[in-house]
Amino acid sequence: MGSIRFIYDPNEETNRQFGRKWKEVQFYDEDGILVLASILLDNKGLAFELEIWKTDFNPCYIFLKKRTSQSLNHKINTIKIEYSKI
Repeated sequence: MGSIRFIYDPNEETNRQFGRKWKEVQFYDEDGILVLASILLDNKGLAFELEIWKTDFNPCYIFLKKRTSQSLNHKINTIKIEYSKI
């Protein structure tokens, strides 16, 4: 579906490349279709991208609706993802 790339210094020229998958969560969207969310690290071990992929390639309903209980907190060694309805 899409990804968000993490930029540390927009003025710095780097050769950042994918290194490895760090964490992955799987959940079901409101229509019952499996969704995968992965945090990827670059070749230096820094956060590179957040990828979210719904396995049928349709939009995620869970992200299209405003939810007050939904949060994504990323700390150095902690990833917390909460959804109000799975």
